[in-house]
Amino acid sequence: MNLTPQKITAYAPDSGTAQRATGIAHASIWHSLEGNGRAIWGTYGYAGDPFRVAVDFEGPAFSCSCPVRRKPCKHGIALLLVFAKNNDAFQVVSDPPEWVGSWLRKRDEKGRKPRNITVEVQQTPEEEKALAEKRRANRDNRIEKMAAGLDELENWLTDLFRQGLAILENHSHEYWHDLQSRMADASLTGIAKRLRQLPSLMSQENWHEPLLRELGDIYLIVKGFRNIKELPEPLQDDLLSLSGVNFKKAEVLEGPGQTDYWLVAGQTETQEEGNLVARRTWLIGETSKRNALMLDFAWGGSFEASFKLGTVIEAEVVFYPSAYPLR
Repeated sequence: MNLTPQKITAYAPDSGTAQRATGIAHASIWHSLEGNGRAIWGTYGYAGDPFRVAVDFEGPAFSCSCPVRRKPCKHGIALLLVFAKNNDAFQVVSDPPEWVGSWLRKRDEKGRKPRNITVEVQQTPEEEKALAEKRRANRDNRIEKMAAGLDELENWLTDLFRQGLAILENHSHEYWHDLQSRMADASLTGIAKRLRQLPSLMSQENWHEPLLRELGDIYLIVKGFRNIKELPEPLQDDLLSLSGVNFKKAEVLEGPGQTDYWLVAGQTETQEEGNLVARRTWLIGETSKRNALMLDFAWGGSFEASFKLGTVIEAEVVFYPSAYPLR
């Protein structure tokens, strides 16, 4: 492997981990450093119960007994940094200790699994019928709860288009807050969020066009609900999602899934309201060629799992209901 500090720290899930790894990347503070042509390993920390750290060059892949969830942790990155700048500190051994050997064997067994494993989980007709009836009942309950809010919203939009956008310039913060609150009370949280953004659009130069475009989108959602019973169920789900209905994860997982090897093709993080961070991870199925979007939220950006760009993970993906399933 052609290892450079830049390449090694790029394996870290975030810049903080990379910085902390650099601070402990000194052979003198590690208790034992060993390796062979396949892997390197060592122990770090309290001598009575140190963390056991290993790096498999085939990948590379990282293993550490520390409690940090986001992998690779600083110990794995630091061990590789030590090897890159001072490999003479590592004692060459033919047989690794059992904790390293068992980890490598598990990786080898996983690597021998057939690659073409795309599987669409099939449900029995009875299961499909029961799931469809459950979703239909939940959908009808949500639509009924939204009805009053949609009536008020349509009246508000019709009056606004009749009188002109200029009347919005005189409205106070309390006016917008009351309107958003009524929409949220009617389970139209997605629309309430879009209404909350309207005053910021009006602060821009030439605000009339972007404001009208946003109001037009909201109006299309309202009109879509007027004919929602006549639409295919996947389109009904899309309308509910746009309006702010969050499908419960447990319900989604009752549906069929697709198992494949998924390439982590892209990832972005955006700051939402307050300290909430949204992370979007894009996947591409190796054999199914399907695209998938994992949407995660975390306070302060501390996510439980990390997904490194360019890596391939074996997983079953269950899509949220939609006319074009993606999430």
